[in-house]
Amino acid sequence: MRIMPRCDDDQIVSNHAPAEPALQADLAGADRVLRDALAELTSSLSCTIVYPGQDGMWTLGGDDEIPKDPQPLVAVATARRALIASHTAVLPVITTTETVAVITLTRNARQPAYQPIEQVAMVALTREVAPILHHLAVQHLQRTNEIKADKGSLYRGEALEAHRNRGQEGQLVQLTPGWVRRAYPMLVIAILAALGYAIFVKVPTYSTGTAVVVFEGSTSVTATIGGTVEKVFVKENEAVKKGDPLVRLNTPDEVAQLTAAETEWRDQQIQFLFDPTDEQARKQMKSAATQRDQALARVEARTIRALRDGVVTNLHVKEGVAVQPGGYVLQITDENSEIEVLAFLPSKDSPRIREKMGLQLELDGYRKARVIGTITHVQSDAVSGTEAAKLGGDMLAESIAKELQAGTWIAVRARLPSRTFKAEHSTYNYHHGMHAKVEVKIRSKPFLVTLLPALEKYLPE
Repeated sequence: MRIMPRCDDDQIVSNHAPAEPALQADLAGADRVLRDALAELTSSLSCTIVYPGQDGMWTLGGDDEIPKDPQPLVAVATARRALIASHTAVLPVITTTETVAVITLTRNARQPAYQPIEQVAMVALTREVAPILHHLAVQHLQRTNEIKADKGSLYRGEALEAHRNRGQEGQLVQLTPGWVRRAYPMLVIAILAALGYAIFVKVPTYSTGTAVVVFEGSTSVTATIGGTVEKVFVKENEAVKKGDPLVRLNTPDEVAQLTAAETEWRDQQIQFLFDPTDEQARKQMKSAATQRDQALARVEARTIRALRDGVVTNLHVKEGVAVQPGGYVLQITDENSEIEVLAFLPSKDSPRIREKMGLQLELDGYRKARVIGTITHVQSDAVSGTEAAKLGGDMLAESIAKELQAGTWIAVRARLPSRTFKAEHSTYNYHHGMHAKVEVKIRSKPFLVTLLPALEKYLPE
């Protein structure tokens, strides 16, 4: 391992490019920044940097960073080549002629091994910072030697430091009268421009709230009995006719009862056909037929059917999912039904919200999905959050109530421009009950008023 020689600052600056501002301060700051950068870049558990010196190895970290057996570090420094294992990496920081330091990275054994891209990144970073680290390390050793020498001097260390830095104080800034004469008009123009901007540029004010997407003319389909979904017969946006099967719940007990009832009915039918005049056989056959019909009805009740013609939307179940009695299954809407937004805005903004105003919609769960609708109706009376939630129907009341826990609200309905929306270059269909954040621009005021709110009372409504 080569020992870095002492050299003066002028020689260092001439041989190396200027260091990055973040690393120019001192070696301690550069050392800390480099450790954090390598640990963050490679997800390493520890990072140590050991420097060579005339008196042996030294470090700015703890004493335990210098290994008891320095031969691996000496070998890497001498070979000037990185040694990278699965969870350990030993990297030399080298210039064209010197080995500045040796860095050791260690990754937690429970994590995956260093990937090739991480290996390339750590080697590239050490090569990039080598000139800067060399420059600062030489300064650090020079400064350390000066401090050590100052301790044995007759003069104070502060005086010696001032003597060494003599002639580096800089020069006074010269302000010519011509420059001053030009500065005042420019300053006045800038102030007038800023004042004009503050007066004439308008800052919009928005009323914000929450909303849900609702399909007009839609019908909610619920389960009359509970059970586990055995089969789903339909898909999202599929057209269905009244009576078509939608979902079948698991029916092992009912099927077994139906099989037993049909077997009993056939047996009683055979007995009756053997002797049609046997009145007792007739009654038993009729009773068996009634039991068969009841068993068949129980099996049929496990199949949820369409209550009307329409299109399946907001399919809420899938095979293997448990459904409670009265639980929501899906929505059936008219193929050409209108899609609306039921929005809830603070009641204090009610006087400024009118029909035909634009309503901006940001759908929950979708990035860059902003839609502009047109307000078609504004509720005149303010209501509490619980009362407002009832406007969304039984299916949406609970989710709306969570958004409107405090305050009073007005309900606003808006019409959406299409049945689909775009988000991150993809097109999606609206679903009944989708939640969103909404904004309505209710007024604009000069930027100056935002800086001085006391002026707002002098503005006309």
